[in-house]
Amino acid sequence: MKSKTPGIFILVVLLSFIPMVLKAQESSCNYFCCPTDRTPLGIMMSHIHKKGEWMASYRFMNTNSNDNLSGKTKIGDDIIYQNYLMSPKNMSMNMHMLMLMYGLSNRITIMAMMNYNLMSMNMSMLPGTMHMHGSGTETSMSSTSSGIGDTKINILYGLVNKERHHILVSAGVSLPTGSISKKGDQKSMYQGARLPYVMQTGTGTVDFSPGITYLLERKSFTWGTQATSVIRSNYNSLGYNNGNDLTLNSWLAYQWSKWCSNALRIEGNTSGKIKGRDATMYSVMEPSANTGNYGGQKLTTFLGLNFYIRNGILNNNRLAIEYGIPVYRFVNGIQMKAGNTLCVGWQVKF
Repeated sequence: MKSKTPGIFILVVLLSFIPMVLKAQESSCNYFCCPTDRTPLGIMMSHIHKKGEWMASYRFMNTNSNDNLSGKTKIGDDIIYQNYLMSPKNMSMNMHMLMLMYGLSNRITIMAMMNYNLMSMNMSMLPGTMHMHGSGTETSMSSTSSGIGDTKINILYGLVNKERHHILVSAGVSLPTGSISKKGDQKSMYQGARLPYVMQTGTGTVDFSPGITYLLERKSFTWGTQATSVIRSNYNSLGYNNGNDLTLNSWLAYQWSKWCSNALRIEGNTSGKIKGRDATMYSVMEPSANTGNYGGQKLTTFLGLNFYIRNGILNNNRLAIEYGIPVYRFVNGIQMKAGNTLCVGWQVKF
């Protein structure tokens, strides 16, 4: 994908909504500020808040990856060993996310989000090679990394708020608070050297994130669709750029009762290759050390469940869970096969 594609796509989507905007009339009921948000947990920017209203939320997300793909075909270690010294076996990614939202007005909300990442990867080594550790030798190794990720700040605007139709636009910036210089520990093949790109907790660049969300509400049903993008502004201090990213979501939610709803969501994502490279990275060490092995397309289905608490000391709280299963993957080069995703979260409005 060319680097300008996500931005152009978002612009086209925004322009397509102009006729609806011109005809829209604001209703007395503001769905975006509704205390019952049926949106799936994995959708971050689907509502705004009343002037002076706050919302805090916490999310935990876990993804485990196993096996390796070339394009969309599963491959074995023997193929990887033709070009690399190590073959990935599995990888675990855990993310803790804190988000705070505040209503500047009844139409404008600001949002800030920080995350803490923990990652681990296990690999096997090319037969005949061994990693010296202490007084012994090993034919496998593991790498771990953890730390604060990049900080995201967004502004959300309720563009259209009719009785059934709602359009929200957003614009955001990602600040490079995460690290791009994490190094391997004494048990790692990367001992004292920078870990591969996927094991870093940040991008090292200031990125921009335009987005648009449309909601259709009919009694107990809500249908939503959202387009978001990440546009990389430049190259980081190590000489590489993580590539642009485009995500499309569509979901259907149903309110079973005043305290429970669930949603079915499908997400499509396309991301570009890393441009440039870290000059210290030995690209034949293993696939994730090679910039050509990043980016691709993925389609994932999610099932979510929301619980609402409306009275007592936990009034205005929402507890939610969502589970995702990839149904299509196409990767650039050689990459680990993305596994299932579990996300649990809590939010409170005050």
